[in-house]
Amino acid sequence: KASDHKCKRNRTMDQNQQKAFSLVELMTVTCIVAVLISILPTTLGSLARNNREQATRDTLLALLSQARTLSVTTQRPHVLCGSSDGDTCDGRWARYWLVVTPHDNRVHQRYQPHETTPVCWSGFSQDIRYVPNGTAPASNGRFALCREQIPVWQVVINRQGRVRLASTTERAACCMTDHTGS
Repeated sequence: KASDHKCKRNRTMDQNQQKAFSLVELMTVTCIVAVLISILPTTLGSLARNNREQATRDTLLALLSQARTLSVTTQRPHVLCGSSDGDTCDGRWARYWLVVTPHDNRVHQRYQPHETTPVCWSGFSQDIRYVPNGTAPASNGRFALCREQIPVWQVVINRQGRVRLASTTERAACCMTDHTGS
């Protein structure tokens, strides 16, 4: 019985002991949390920027596809162009992108890219004009989104109206200003 009483007393003493972090453990955890908090805004900012850039590329691809599809299905030319006012094509790709029927200037789609994703167009003409058979005979060229004069992505359009993603190591198409003419 004495041994049973001694075991009970040891268990009671163990339960009464405080359970806490030592100073070293607390300082270590505090340092790790501080490092994570300092890295988090940079990582989230980069992630948001990358997502914005990819969304811009995907929207551009969708608008190119829409202009080509409208041209084929309606048997009328359609244009994807840049616009400074959101209503008329003027070759300025920084403010608005429009899908337009040129014979009546009807705007089918209007997109306003985010101001921090400057897309540059360099090509034969200042817009992409699809004819009823789906080709773009005078509108071959290249869109690029650049960061510090290095392409993040490039979209190439050939005379047949086909679109492809180009490698970022291909000929750089970065420019500082909008394409305002040939």
